[in-house]
Amino acid sequence: MRNAEEFENARQLLSHRLRWRACTELLAKPLLLSELARRLGVTPQRLQHHLNVLERVGVLRSDALYTEGTQRRRAVIHRYALDKKRFVEFLDVLIRELEVTRDEAAAEAGEPD
Repeated sequence: MRNAEEFENARQLLSHRLRWRACTELLAKPLLLSELARRLGVTPQRLQHHLNVLERVGVLRSDALYTEGTQRRRAVIHRYALDKKRFVEFLDVLIRELEVTRDEAAAEAGEPD
């Protein structure tokens, strides 16, 4: 494992099922928050927190697409896209950590590799 922070970031990816489901939906194509929430069967408000976590650890990015409404009541619409390269890197970190844990447990139990 490269470092503890990298593992912690990867662990956060899987620490909530909704984050994993969001990532798998975004593998196919970028989606608006409302589209992604509808596909996952949750409210946009509930999903937003998890998307923020994914964005903070570098797996997700968002782009402001457009604004709508009057000058006084403008809303920015964000489209979320999965950084597939970073996502795969996180999965590799988790796999390596699981392999180390498996090998350590086998060594403690006196089992051959």
